[in-house]
Amino acid sequence: MNGMRLNGGMAACLFLLASSLQAQEPAAIPALGAPIAADPLFLDPPASAPACPDKSAFTLYPPGMFGDLLVIEAVRHVGGGNVLAADPPVAFISSFKIAENESPRPLDRVFLTGNFYSGVDRSFLAGTGVATPNVYREMLGFEKTFLQGDASVGMRLPYFQLTGDPQLAETRIGDVSVILKYAFLNDRSTGKLLSGGLVLTAPTGQGLPLPGQSTVNPLIVQPWVGGIWNWKSLFVQNFMSVAVPTDARAVALFFKSVSVGYWLYRTNDPSRIVSAIVPDAELHLNTPLNHRGSGSLPIGFPDTLDFTGGCYFFLRRAVLGIGVGAPLTGPKPYDFEVNTNLNFRF
Repeated sequence: MNGMRLNGGMAACLFLLASSLQAQEPAAIPALGAPIAADPLFLDPPASAPACPDKSAFTLYPPGMFGDLLVIEAVRHVGGGNVLAADPPVAFISSFKIAENESPRPLDRVFLTGNFYSGVDRSFLAGTGVATPNVYREMLGFEKTFLQGDASVGMRLPYFQLTGDPQLAETRIGDVSVILKYAFLNDRSTGKLLSGGLVLTAPTGQGLPLPGQSTVNPLIVQPWVGGIWNWKSLFVQNFMSVAVPTDARAVALFFKSVSVGYWLYRTNDPSRIVSAIVPDAELHLNTPLNHRGSGSLPIGFPDTLDFTGGCYFFLRRAVLGIGVGAPLTGPKPYDFEVNTNLNFRF
């Protein structure tokens, strides 16, 4: 009797197991030689996990570069005809370099930057009796995407103050720059990108008056290419451009910038004030194609290699960057720089 009950129980278990197996569909097996989709670099959180309010802007794409460039050197007459040269006088040529608070990726954002340059042109002004100036520079701008995020148009407006010797002190608004971007390669699953475009800097600010000549205030045309490469939590960004003025008396420049960043901390929890922390290190090579050197008249530019390092903090609806920089080659156009930027992404 007990054996019959045991056999009946085993039969019932086998029947239930067979029924459950029949209810499940077999997993699809890829055909031989069919490509296997690679895992994305940034995995989506499970459906039960809280999602970031705008993951594409905060946890997928790295921040832009801090930048490095102050302005172009020029000659100015002060103190009864004495000629002095300093970096800040030519305010109309500033904030036009593509790498200034910029990413190779088209983004939707409005932004504000603040730069402080200490000891501007200290080596050149040594022994002249002129106090070494400092420069404060602010920049307002925006960027808006189109073509489903593969292209964008942006605009920058710099404003800066030169402090120090009263003969050099001034406050002025610089030239407006329009930035055009297009991503030729935009892999959203891995974050890799190859882009290019054009920066047009219009002569909307004050130019450089030259005795007996017309004012130097050119349009600057700057074609550029850039890219982003990701590997796990590490990413590399780069820009390369040539800035060509429409006036031969101004300086034509070749720019090469490279940055390396690391996602030190990342979360999709919307309750966190800080959703990501990203350290960043940058090298910027600035090479004049004419009027090379600080002594070139009336406008000159030395070959420079600058370093900028800092950290980005991804907030709920904004990205805050704080960095410092210094020239690595001489003659140094300034002693050091403090660079801050705040980008509101939408």
